[in-house]
Amino acid sequence: MRKAAIGIVAAAALMGTPVAHAADIALKAPPAPTPTVFSWTGFYFGGNVGGATGPDVSESWTELPGPSGTPHDPVNFAHASTTSFIGGIQAGYNWQASANWLLGVEGDFSWTSLAVSHTQNPLTISGLVLPPSFVTMNERVDWLSSIRGRVGIIGAGNWMLFGTGGVAFERLKLFGNTVFPVPTFNGSVALDTTKTGWAAGAGVEYLANAHWMLRVEYLAYGFGSTSSTIISNTPIGPGTGNPLSFSWGQNTVQSGRIAASYKF
Repeated sequence: MRKAAIGIVAAAALMGTPVAHAADIALKAPPAPTPTVFSWTGFYFGGNVGGATGPDVSESWTELPGPSGTPHDPVNFAHASTTSFIGGIQAGYNWQASANWLLGVEGDFSWTSLAVSHTQNPLTISGLVLPPSFVTMNERVDWLSSIRGRVGIIGAGNWMLFGTGGVAFERLKLFGNTVFPVPTFNGSVALDTTKTGWAAGAGVEYLANAHWMLRVEYLAYGFGSTSSTIISNTPIGPGTGNPLSFSWGQNTVQSGRIAASYKF
């Protein structure tokens, strides 16, 4: 009888063991999938779109002493900016130096139309108003370009925070005009030039898969001043009046944009 009881207990223990193991297995959650980590290294090309504000420039006009007699009082225009669409292309190369650091270089070209205009009407001589007379000065930025280095900190989930800086270029169109018809007196200047300056900014970028990169970034641009001096016209003939100096101060442009790039 004792042997039978021992046998029953042993059989029950053997039969219960698989049941316990099955319960343990059912309660264990499946392991979380490991996120795919992509390499940032490689050449890329893409497009960008956004908005810009600028050129945030001050302007001034001065008539210098000359054969036309007493110069008019100087005119100074305060800083002014406008906003515009900006969009273009970018291309570059990324080198993932380690799991968390990236070094790269990028060139970009963006079209925009940032224009400001000032008019002083009428002009004065020693504070005396002399109508009809006026000075008009305009400035317009048609495009922006840059060549910049990039340094990035790579985080979890294929995200990167980066800073960037380098040399910049802008296509700048300038116009100044002076009219003082009593006596007939006028002079104008038009300049179409490419300026060199600097660009700097920062942004966040996401490597969506092995090829596509998406980003949001801020870029600021800065460029030097421009001036031009001409000899005004009088009833005697062209270039027989006083010298006129048109000056456009340093200008800055700020932009925010989104971009998508394909990595080869």
